[in-house]
Amino acid sequence: NGAMIQGQHKLVEGGAKTGLTRMEIAEDHLFELVSDENESTNLVSTEQEKFIDMKRAIESYKQIVPSVPRPNDARPPEFIVPKKWKIEN
Repeated sequence: NGAMIQGQHKLVEGGAKTGLTRMEIAEDHLFELVSDENESTNLVSTEQEKFIDMKRAIESYKQIVPSVPRPNDARPPEFIVPKKWKIEN
């Protein structure tokens, strides 16, 4: 599952976890970012051509096989997110 921005449009695939809350999206959503800053209107049914174009682009990207294996960046099970992060330079 993935998401992409192309011009003024953003496509979020269903099943993707998105945003700071990692909210799960059940179905594909297409948003127009300039007129819908809050991403509240799903345009999948009204902008079919744009949706299909972007969906094909995501599918093409998924077919790319990396030449180097991706490192395991998963958090260990014992990792606890601190209530306050301290950033040092």
